[in-house]
Amino acid sequence: MSGSPAVFFLKALISLPFVSVNIKQTDTRQDENLGYAKSNRGDISDACLTKRDTTSIVQKYSLYLTKYPGNATMLGELHEENVVTASDSLSYVFQKPLNTSLAHSLQDIIDQEAAVPGINTIFTSHTCDTITWYWEFTTKPWPIRGIVILFVNLESRKIYKTYQEVNVGAILLNQGSPECQVPSPDWHVSVGTEALEPEERGCEACQGDSDTAHGANYHG
Repeated sequence: MSGSPAVFFLKALISLPFVSVNIKQTDTRQDENLGYAKSNRGDISDACLTKRDTTSIVQKYSLYLTKYPGNATMLGELHEENVVTASDSLSYVFQKPLNTSLAHSLQDIIDQEAAVPGINTIFTSHTCDTITWYWEFTTKPWPIRGIVILFVNLESRKIYKTYQEVNVGAILLNQGSPECQVPSPDWHVSVGTEALEPEERGCEACQGDSDTAHGANYHG
């Protein structure tokens, strides 16, 4: 989990400054487009994700976040090297422009994720090549809930892109509401113009959740 996909609970949250929000609009147009990650989907003739695959990926991600944060080997078993994540809620916390991608590599994710005390999985579902995961971090004093969509390369079985959003209100409350403290130019909001390519997914290949369903039936 991007998550969240993150993609998730961030190292930067531990030491957020006690400052308030200075909102500004900026055009930070970038040449990249998150739609390019679509090319990392893999061969869609490969077998679609199954319930077993979904459970395995979610459990491994939970183990990484709770027991092995920063472990590049384990993270590399889950993600492709050039994984891309998008999250306006976490971009706000990280003071990055909204409407832009947050991470572009495994190292970016390692730099942005820290250990969490525990994770409760509330809901999961999957299409042929995506997993939707609604989770709750058992942080104190307030738990943090979020949702992530994991896009999986069917050939490598690794995540190549995530879209994730989290409860920023709970995150900031846990940090003493820094955005509401003494005004400071250190806290600001900006808006970029990096595009996300519209996509659709269906579950035609997932009917019956068969472990033998194949991408030949995939129409996403």
